[in-house]
Amino acid sequence: MRQDVCLRQLGGFRAQEVRFGRFLANPKVTVECLIESWSPGTAEAARGRHVLAIQDSREFNFKTTATRRRGLGEIGKGGGRGALAHVMLGLDAQDGSCLGLVSGRIWTRQGRVTRARGTRPLTAKESERWLSTAE
Repeated sequence: MRQDVCLRQLGGFRAQEVRFGRFLANPKVTVECLIESWSPGTAEAARGRHVLAIQDSREFNFKTTATRRRGLGEIGKGGGRGALAHVMLGLDAQDGSCLGLVSGRIWTRQGRVTRARGTRPLTAKESERWLSTAE
């Protein structure tokens, strides 16, 4: 009996995975729409509170082969393939509770940058994400 309960629960997770995959495959669902949906709920939770807006960047490394990269870009020092995310999280300054995601960006690198950092405008640098996320 116990094994049947566990198998039913696993089946439920699989169904949720399939539904989520279908949701993400819908052409009306874009990264921009997903990110825009973060802030309204967080804004409501933040109303009347002293809020800290914390930013951080992360790399998501996907183990893959050259034939299965599916648009993944270089990460790290170029040895891995994946995507990058930069997000802003709203926290209550008084009790430290998480209010939700405020804004962010998800991207993949499109090859190596060959121009020296000092010669590129801010809009052509990945560091621009710190300012645009705050805006």
